[in-house]
Amino acid sequence: MAADSVTSPRVFTIPASVPFLPALVRALVAGELVPGFAPASDPLSLTAATLYLPTRRACRLARDVFLDVLEADAALLPRIVPIGDIDEDEIAFAEVATGAAAGSVATLALNHLAGTDIHVSAMSLTCAAGVLAITQRAPAFAALFVWELAHPPWWLLIVFTISAYAAHGLGLLRERQQSGGRTTTGGS
Repeated sequence: MAADSVTSPRVFTIPASVPFLPALVRALVAGELVPGFAPASDPLSLTAATLYLPTRRACRLARDVFLDVLEADAALLPRIVPIGDIDEDEIAFAEVATGAAAGSVATLALNHLAGTDIHVSAMSLTCAAGVLAITQRAPAFAALFVWELAHPPWWLLIVFTISAYAAHGLGLLRERQQSGGRTTTGGS
């Protein structure tokens, strides 16, 4: 039975006749939404959750609904985020983390397989600059962002810049090949 509950999808429905936010918050606090997550017994556990709601207005209202459901004047609440509100800084940090992880894995594998002694953190930051340059389409920003984030020796800024511009160039080359060599320019 335990395996069945893991493999079967969990769907929580709220009837149209029931107010959405109070029903959602009551179910979350009661532990009906996420298996093993019951904030009613441990109010501090709410801070580990992130609640995505459809609008900013719903997010503002959710704070009051939580206080009503918890029957408290103050409480530590989950992170409440509107679905349409994307934080560009979070995207940049996720891209940096992706590049750093790829660089770390590649460096560790190369060090192990080829017997080299490449510095893992320097290579992971270099790869982070490359990924950020491709995704943000701004190689100078990528190099400076990664350098400012880690505060490594100043000479690594040169390495990050070379990596960022090389990755950006490869990204542009790939785009050109995918478009069949056609270039688009402004005007007619």
